[in-house]
Amino acid sequence: MIDIKKYIESGILEEYVAGTLTSQERAEVEELIEIHPELAQEIESISISLSVFTDIGAVEPASYMEERIWDSIIGTDFDGEEETVDKALLTSNKATKLPYILTVAMSIIILVITYLLIESSNDLEVAKVKIIELENKNNELIKEYDRLKKDYDSLNTISNIYNLENSKIIVMNSNKRNAGNSIVLFIWNKDNSKIYLEIKSLPKNNPSMTYILWGITQIGQQIKIGDFVYDGISKTIEVGRMNGVVKFILTEENNTKVSHPNMAKVYTHTNVY
Repeated sequence: MIDIKKYIESGILEEYVAGTLTSQERAEVEELIEIHPELAQEIESISISLSVFTDIGAVEPASYMEERIWDSIIGTDFDGEEETVDKALLTSNKATKLPYILTVAMSIIILVITYLLIESSNDLEVAKVKIIELENKNNELIKEYDRLKKDYDSLNTISNIYNLENSKIIVMNSNKRNAGNSIVLFIWNKDNSKIYLEIKSLPKNNPSMTYILWGITQIGQQIKIGDFVYDGISKTIEVGRMNGVVKFILTEENNTKVSHPNMAKVYTHTNVY
């Protein structure tokens, strides 16, 4: 049973492709090719490599690779052997080494081509990563722009609604139990007693619920100032007028007809004086 790997490594297939075998040796190789298809594939690969070598003969290997090649080609150790060698034998050795020289040269060319392909592939991967990073940064900038635009539009809306110089603005206290992250600005225009709410963050209303702003007078009377539905988008709304009220609370109710606030559903509150 022939060892295919060792047979390929012996270099006889390169000699077969190069045409340096005797008729008998060629016949033996062809007989083995019939039995072992992998030998035919190896010969085809060697033939392609020879073609590549011919087409790209100008490709030069790196200097350190070139030194290794020549060391492997001419660096045979002759210590312990006689220095006198028959010229005919030297000529024969040179002819025998030719296929090996071609094989080594072809291997170097293939290595160079492979290296260039890998480098190109790496450059593409780096470019893809950079593009993804830029896209992520661009998305972040777009989000930041949208946020700033909303803030600007909100401020612009507020300035159009009332005179900031004659208005009192209070950040309402949030009820941590119901909505700890609520952000609502209470705005009171002293010129006309109108009340506005600048809503930055509140839980969205359920379909059957509504927000109601209540005012509490000095004697404890509870007055409904106004109601609204919140859809989760920052907005400024006018909810009513302030007449003798010293404290405000914002609750969520089942309907707008209730006469007293549900103190269990208080979201924000503030004192005015």
